[in-house]
Amino acid sequence: MKRNSVFFLLSLVLLCSGCDIIPENNRLVERDKVTPVKKVLLLDFTDQACPNCPEAGAEVAKLKDIYKDTLVAVTIHSSPRVPRLPLVTEDGNIYNARFGATQHPAGVIDGIFSQVYEKWSSVVEEQFKKEPSLNIHLSATYDSDSREVNVIAKLYGLKEISNAKLLLWVIENNIIDRQLDGSKMNDKYRHQHIFRAAMNDTWGEAIALDTAGETEKATKYTLDEKWKPEDISIVGFVYDESSDEVFGVTEIHLLNNH
Repeated sequence: MKRNSVFFLLSLVLLCSGCDIIPENNRLVERDKVTPVKKVLLLDFTDQACPNCPEAGAEVAKLKDIYKDTLVAVTIHSSPRVPRLPLVTEDGNIYNARFGATQHPAGVIDGIFSQVYEKWSSVVEEQFKKEPSLNIHLSATYDSDSREVNVIAKLYGLKEISNAKLLLWVIENNIIDRQLDGSKMNDKYRHQHIFRAAMNDTWGEAIALDTAGETEKATKYTLDEKWKPEDISIVGFVYDESSDEVFGVTEIHLLNNH
């Protein structure tokens, strides 16, 4: 057996005990679709050695299919115990610790922690009903030679906001890699909405907003050579740094955002 295969099997032993398997009788029935008043950010904390995490991923895909771009989904791989799993990032582990996601899958919806993925839809629907605090518009340019991304974030306050930060994330879709799915290892699993990096520091940059006008922030970032620009999106959101409440969020595709 190859060395990396042995390492991955050991990773499974360490991590499977941390995956939260929900009894079927605890699951919620589907409800009628709501009309979103604002966009909502859903964070899916996961890892490649979690046997029921693909079910949570399927729930996210179902919600995305219903609500389209009004639901911004980000899948964050984290594993403090086995940080060498391919999709784990240092920032992902930091975010995981922030929300206390000790078992995977775990969700955070507009800053609200939700362990049971079958209940994510109801939390998302409640957040859709809230009045937005700001409008956020992103635009991006990409230099294929230098692989440099330039993002302009324009923020329009609908309410006075203080104690807030703007955070910009690089997200990649269509990553083919290993994933434990139930009792079987799928070596060609398609990973979606994968958090790759924070563009403007782990926790973002401080901002203050009112209803008087526009605030603009510019950020540069160089893509890793392994990331595919055609599958890259930029997620931008403003949140309260003390409560983690998300005031506004949006997502653009890197190569088609005009």
